[in-house]
Amino acid sequence: MGFFSSLFGSKKQPTPEELKKQKEKKFDILKFDGVKAQRMGQIPYSIKCFTEALALKEDFSTRLYLANSYNAIQDYPLAYEQLEKMAELEPNNIDTYLMMARVADHLQNWQSMNDACQRAYLIDENKPEIYYYFGKACYGLEDEVSAIAMLTKAISLDKEYKDAYLLRGEIYCNMEQFKDAEEDIDKLLSFDANDETYLTKKARLRTIAGDNESAIKYYKAIIDQNPFNEPVIIELAQLLIGLKKYDAASKLVDEAIENKPDFAEAYKERSNIKKLQGNKAGAEEDFKIAEKLLKDNNNNNISFTNIEDEVNARYKAINPFS
Repeated sequence: MGFFSSLFGSKKQPTPEELKKQKEKKFDILKFDGVKAQRMGQIPYSIKCFTEALALKEDFSTRLYLANSYNAIQDYPLAYEQLEKMAELEPNNIDTYLMMARVADHLQNWQSMNDACQRAYLIDENKPEIYYYFGKACYGLEDEVSAIAMLTKAISLDKEYKDAYLLRGEIYCNMEQFKDAEEDIDKLLSFDANDETYLTKKARLRTIAGDNESAIKYYKAIIDQNPFNEPVIIELAQLLIGLKKYDAASKLVDEAIENKPDFAEAYKERSNIKKLQGNKAGAEEDFKIAEKLLKDNNNNNISFTNIEDEVNARYKAINPFS
């Protein structure tokens, strides 16, 4: 037998145990390469590695890696698909359902988010994040009362749950309960008095309340710490124009243009101010600059209108939490 085996080059067939070990080794190599690629930002290659590894063997942690890779490239439907398979493998893993809720948020699939929260709730009813996403799902499903209740529960479990305060404030605003919304913003400002998002919302709420001087103070506080916050500069300029404080508005946009010479919206507001002050030539000059800058940025949404009416309409329609 030895002679014939040598003559015809016959090889010993691997045993089932050896085949199993080879398969395990290949799986481990693919999984390791996928993790390494993921850490290096080579996401498409990591997806290929994890997918091939899972073709060899089912594995919860590898599916989690694959879900994270899909998340990294914002392919949320495929990420959610992996999470559903993970839930089948480990039905009592609460982290899977919370991740499903986060991915459903990206998809704006409020019913899937609600379902994931219900499954998480059955495992541990004391996690604040469950109630936060329950609240977000209820809000998406247009049940604002239930959303407020869920977010309040989340806050009762975590007194410093910033996202819950922020979302609850948004819902209060949508319900035109501005006093309640402002209480949530004040709480957020107690955590971080310099946060530009919180300060902006506070300024808007003060504007709605008719306390324009306080609103101006909050807007200026933002600009003092970040003179390049363009949306806030424009909001403050429009507020000042609406209050007929043209000199203050003009100074604001002049400084903004000095800091950023291609700030098209600042030129537009300066054009508005000059028009209101009777400087027709100056208004047309700034308008042309704004128009050119906006065209260069492929944005042609600019026109002369009744300036005071436009400013007043903007502030009547303002959503403090947008």
